[in-house]
Amino acid sequence: MPHQSSITFDEKVYALSKIVHKVKFRNNRSEKYTSSQLIHLRLFDDIALLMITEPGSDVAAVAFEQRTTEIIFYFAKNRPATTEELTYIRNLAILAQNSDTTNWKTTNRIDSIFNEVVRFCGPKILTRFSKILRVLTKLPPDALSFQDDTNGDLDRHLQKELGVWYDTPAGPAVLVDKFFSHLCGMAPKKPKVPNVAGLGQIIRVAHATGSFKCVEMVDGKEIVEHTVYPNEDLATQMRLLGNYFGAVKRIVRNVDSIKNRKPTEIRMQELVPAKLFQCRMPTDYLTIANNYATERNIPTISYDTLKNAYPDSTFLSPDDAHRSQSVTFTVHAECTVAMFMASLSRPWEFVKIGSSKGSCWLCERYLELDTKLKFHVSNEHGKLQPGWSIPPGGDAVVNAQVAELIGDELEEIVLRAVGN
Repeated sequence: MPHQSSITFDEKVYALSKIVHKVKFRNNRSEKYTSSQLIHLRLFDDIALLMITEPGSDVAAVAFEQRTTEIIFYFAKNRPATTEELTYIRNLAILAQNSDTTNWKTTNRIDSIFNEVVRFCGPKILTRFSKILRVLTKLPPDALSFQDDTNGDLDRHLQKELGVWYDTPAGPAVLVDKFFSHLCGMAPKKPKVPNVAGLGQIIRVAHATGSFKCVEMVDGKEIVEHTVYPNEDLATQMRLLGNYFGAVKRIVRNVDSIKNRKPTEIRMQELVPAKLFQCRMPTDYLTIANNYATERNIPTISYDTLKNAYPDSTFLSPDDAHRSQSVTFTVHAECTVAMFMASLSRPWEFVKIGSSKGSCWLCERYLELDTKLKFHVSNEHGKLQPGWSIPPGGDAVVNAQVAELIGDELEEIVLRAVGN
C-alpha cells in the first residue's frame, strides 16, 4: 500500500525539484526509436517550436490524428493561447498547405511562413541572441578560426542554403564576421517590434552555417566536426537559432509529401490546459525533505551532508530557510495532449508527441506509467520543474503511482546523502 504522507504532493515535487534540478538526477531513458519515428517526432517538434512566442516559460506540445480526408494537429501550451496566437497558428497551417510543387512556389511559401514566424516569435528569438553573445564572451579570440575548405564543400553549402544572401568571392569567413557584427548590433537593443528583415537574415545565416557538418573517418569511425564553429557550445546555440528557418523548410516539405500522396486538409485544434494556479512555497526545501524522512523512519540530512553527497551542485544556504517564493503550478503541455489523445479511445499502438523543448523528468515518467497507450516523445531534459501538476481527470491508479514515485525519489536522495 502506498505510504500516506502529511507532506503534500506539491511540497514533495517542489523539494525534489530544488535538489534534482541542480544535480540533473537520474535520466535513465532507454527508449529506442526507428529512423521513421524520429523523423515524425522531429516534424512535431518543429511545429511546436513555431508556436512559442514569448521569451519566458512558454512551451507547446503537438500530436496528430489522421482521418480519411484530413489531418488534425492537436496542440496545447502550458497556458491557453491568445486570440492572436490562434490566428497566427492557423495562418501557418493555411500557408503550409497552399501547395504547388514547382520549386519557386515552394520557396515562396517557405519565405512567407518564415516571415510570419519571425514577426510573431521575434521576442523569443531575441533571447537566443543573448545566449550566443554569452558564449562568445567566454571564447578566446581564435575560437572562430576556420579550417581549410580546400574541397569547397562549405562554400557550395552556403551558396545552396543562402543563394543571393551569400557573397561567394568574400567567402565564409567574411560572412560570419558580418553575421556577428550584425548580431551584436541588434541583440542589446531588444526592440519590442522585431526588425523582420534583419532577424530573418541572421537566422538564415545561423541555419546555413550551423547546419554544415564536415564528416571524416578516423580509425574506421565516423567523426562529425562543425567546420564553421569549432566550439561545440557555439555550434549548439547557432543550430538552435537557425532551427527556426530549418523547421519551416521541413514542415513545408513534409506537407507537400503528404499532399502529393493523397489530397488532405490540415487543421489545427487547440487543447485548452487546466487552469494554472500560484502558491507560496518555503525556500527551505530541506525541511520538507526531512519531514518526509521522519515520516519514513529514515535519517534526516543537513546542508553539509547534502553538499557532500552532491559536491558539484549549488544549494541555498540555511539563511534562506524562512523565506518563501511564489510558484506557478501548471499541467505541462505534453500531459494535456496525452490525456486528450487517450480519451479518443482510438486503436493506436502508440502516439507521437512533439514538444518545443525536451520533456521534463516527471512528464516522461507520467507518460510511461499510462499503460493504456504508449506515448513517444523525442527527448527528455532530465530536470524536474517545481510547479508540475498532475492532469485533472487522469487515471487514479496512475496518479497514485506518480505520487509514490515522487516519495521514493525523495527518499533515495536522502539516503544517498547519509551514505546508505
